[in-house]
Amino acid sequence: MPQVLVLSPDDNSPIGGIRVLYRHVDILNKHGISAAVLHMKRGFRCTWFKNSTPVVHYSPQTLAESEFIVLPEIYGAHAAREVVMERKDFLGIRRKVRLDVSRLKKVILNQNAHYTFDHHPLAIERLETPYLSPDVRATFVVSEHNRAFVQGVFPQHPVHRIHLGINHDEYYYEPKKKKQIAFMPRKNFMDIQRVINGLKFKGALQGWTLAPIDGLMEPDVARIMRESAFFLTFGTIEGFQLPPAEAMMCGCIVAGYHGYGAQEFMLPELSFPVQAHDSIGFITVMKKLLKEYNTDPSALQTRAKTAAEYMSERYTHEEEEADIIGAWRRIMG
Repeated sequence: MPQVLVLSPDDNSPIGGIRVLYRHVDILNKHGISAAVLHMKRGFRCTWFKNSTPVVHYSPQTLAESEFIVLPEIYGAHAAREVVMERKDFLGIRRKVRLDVSRLKKVILNQNAHYTFDHHPLAIERLETPYLSPDVRATFVVSEHNRAFVQGVFPQHPVHRIHLGINHDEYYYEPKKKKQIAFMPRKNFMDIQRVINGLKFKGALQGWTLAPIDGLMEPDVARIMRESAFFLTFGTIEGFQLPPAEAMMCGCIVAGYHGYGAQEFMLPELSFPVQAHDSIGFITVMKKLLKEYNTDPSALQTRAKTAAEYMSERYTHEEEEADIIGAWRRIMG
């Protein structure tokens, strides 16, 4: 049985955070630490991205024979003792299963600090949280914004920053672009409606094609980003924001909300940050950018190339591996 289990929801939607969990397991195994993704549903694994990651499925014995469990940040105040999950029974009925994790050593993989206090009560006298439990040996975070939040609230708790590595085999700079605007409609769709329709009725989208990215396999996502001149991002409370990072790697001109987590790379000299929910500001910025691209795109293309180089130097699989293994050696040390 693996020494380290990494708990993941049974969700085969294209969610970058779940891919991060799978990669975490791959890195541990590569460096001699036996690990597997833990799913609830027997036979389940994610297939929307290419992987051969070891997967095990829940049973009390699975937990009893492991030493560590890695928990996403979303499981609430009691996560040091138990985690409540859903699993379909043989009739397809969803039932809640309580995982007793009290015996295991725990690490939290916090990919979005804004969810840190999900399922925590407001009552002042209720002070239970996994971040104060001696069984929770450390928390991994994926951005400086996340680190500042978790470390600021729990200064004595060990927090390790992981620099996520972007898949350079799929997301790479492509200079030849279509007059195409890519975006992901999954978050803040009303904002998307306001911005796109605002541009449309101002006549700014004539000659341009929209490319919504939703429910696609990773190679198709990357292909759309590589061929698109622009990528619009609408995430408002994000731990890191992989989509705009990947789009910048592909040479897209990225505009939109940094969602706090993307502040560290959506710099004004590399992209076009817009205040969250400022539809008028977003429309104004994009109208200006589209006009400039139609007239003479060279300056914007130079900026996009500079952004791609910046991202490719800073968010590598090698750095991600070094961060993860260095942290685990300290935790196990």
